[in-house]
Amino acid sequence: MLALPLALYVVLRPENYGLTPNALDPIFYTGYAINFDDMMHAVGGRHYFVSRWSAYLPGYVADVIAGPVVGRLLWRLLLAALILHVTWSLGRRWKRTAAQRFLVGTLVLTMPIFVRAFFTDYVEYLVVALGVCLVSVCLRPRQTVWSALSIGVLAGLIVVANPVAVTLVALCVLTSLIVGARSWRGRAVVAGTAGGAAIAVVLAGLVLFRWWYGIDNVYQPSIDFIRSYHVTNDPWRSPQHRWLAEFTWLYGVPILLLGAVVIARRRRITFDRIERAALVLCAVQYSTHWFDQFVRNGLSLEVSFYWSFSYPTFAVALAVVVGRLTDGLRAQIVAGIGLAWIAFLLIGVPDVLRLPSGFLFGLVSMAVIVASVATARRTPWVPVVMIIGLLGWTQIGAPEYVPTADTPINASPKYDRLFRHAGDESEAIFHEAVWFEEQMDRVPNDASSAFVTVGGWASPIVALYAPHVTGRLVDLDEDGSNLAPQSIADIKGGARPILVVFGPVPAVDRIVATFPKDLGLGTQLLDVTHQTDLRYRLAVYAMPDAAILPFTWRADSLPITNGRLVGTTAVVAPGDQPGIVTFGPYIRLRPGRYAATIRYSSTEPVGRAVGVFDVSSPAFESSTSLAMTGTGGLPGQITIVFDVLDPAARYEFRSRWDGIGSMTIDSVTYDHS
Repeated sequence: MLALPLALYVVLRPENYGLTPNALDPIFYTGYAINFDDMMHAVGGRHYFVSRWSAYLPGYVADVIAGPVVGRLLWRLLLAALILHVTWSLGRRWKRTAAQRFLVGTLVLTMPIFVRAFFTDYVEYLVVALGVCLVSVCLRPRQTVWSALSIGVLAGLIVVANPVAVTLVALCVLTSLIVGARSWRGRAVVAGTAGGAAIAVVLAGLVLFRWWYGIDNVYQPSIDFIRSYHVTNDPWRSPQHRWLAEFTWLYGVPILLLGAVVIARRRRITFDRIERAALVLCAVQYSTHWFDQFVRNGLSLEVSFYWSFSYPTFAVALAVVVGRLTDGLRAQIVAGIGLAWIAFLLIGVPDVLRLPSGFLFGLVSMAVIVASVATARRTPWVPVVMIIGLLGWTQIGAPEYVPTADTPINASPKYDRLFRHAGDESEAIFHEAVWFEEQMDRVPNDASSAFVTVGGWASPIVALYAPHVTGRLVDLDEDGSNLAPQSIADIKGGARPILVVFGPVPAVDRIVATFPKDLGLGTQLLDVTHQTDLRYRLAVYAMPDAAILPFTWRADSLPITNGRLVGTTAVVAPGDQPGIVTFGPYIRLRPGRYAATIRYSSTEPVGRAVGVFDVSSPAFESSTSLAMTGTGGLPGQITIVFDVLDPAARYEFRSRWDGIGSMTIDSVTYDHS
């Protein structure tokens, strides 16, 4: 089972790290895999990606055993072998020959839409791998207690990895109840057993993280995220839909199903009950993506890995269709088709042979299908080649796509970058990330660092420490030549005890040289330059970890979520979204009693509740909030007194507006009480 995936990997050399088109999110999960303890220390249970342990914990184990590069590839080799095992098991169940199983396994493991999701560290890699296994088990003609347990475990792991994958899981489980159980009692047993196994998986994660890492509910961040998340302006989505004619890989499912059904009728091929269920399941799952995009206003169809949820059903449908269409063909022909497919991916499609966009693409597809039907009886191997060739052509022969001015992100579907990319920039980026993590391990308390990133791939790489979601990514000024005023205030206020400057050598040199003279650079802890890969410089400095109190943060020196800056104040008014106005600065405080005072004004009458001021920290459990009330437009202030017990905890002072009247935040001061 390991031989074919390994051979395909060696021959095709897919782009290993899937850093395009999404360069940031996968590295959060890479961070958990290769920098687990520091990520847990920095983030703990405060962000939804900590909930997705079924995706990153196996990567962490593989890293511990074999290192981040080898371990990562070995883990995917094992998953590819598992996928191959279940597809070959389907082949044995349907009495396919060895040549047919080789062809199906090759197609399933090399479809570019699969490889793009599978080789990233984004959680969808687990969805595509375990999803194929789930579909296969759910299509058993007779479910047993053991198969139901397998369904539950797979379903639990998939939904933990990404709760949105519940659409895939629910459809598969429903299919297993319809085709795999013949009585209501049998369906109840399967549903109960699978449900119990899924709950056991979820509870296992809850217990593990509560016992080992002290996180009461590892799923709470995801629950909060799902409750609060609303798509308003998805940056991945094109406001116009011309990409529908250019992202031709979207149409692999209907091409497969339409071509198979028409050819099957012409050759009088009859699909059995389980095969029909597989085809229907594929069609329904595919339809849910379009429904989510155009009816539910969901995530973008333009991004390939979002389609990974439909790939498991597509892979099994591929096994059904290819198996049926190649029945009766000589083994040499079937194996030859598989080898031709590999050559097709290896060589790629020259620009002159790229599919036309728009209406012409539809004509080309229909012409191929008509030609396949016309030759289905006399030369049965020709339509198989045509259908598989068209599928491959749509995957890697997409027409040129140029983003318009109103499409901020280039989500080009060109898959000709996907194969034969040993030693490309993606590998250099990953190796640079590994080097960066190894160097940072030399810094005491490196999980508490704040990061200045200055161009190139520096910002995604420092995501190994999650500064983007913990407020520890230090802002630069407008021209990127020095620290922003807010960042300077952070350092003076004791919020940046360890400052890391990382990026291309000239940019780091410039930042260090222009560091504000009244701050100094503190004590230099590390200054190294990588001699290979991206050749970035890493400079680390110990800064003051406590301010001289009292210390005041003006509103323009704090991060702002809602509203806008007016001079040095933050202002929210009707038309703005209710919620957090100012927050941060995530400072460490020495044990003792403190007072935090917010100065603000509100247009509402005195005494009317307009918001909340609070002190927040993961380790802070006592009551920490006070109501902000109207001031009649005059300056006002409120003070919270709180105790600090844990010197490693980080604190922030947050103002929240309820959407009533207008409110102006002037400053936040903290002092000993």
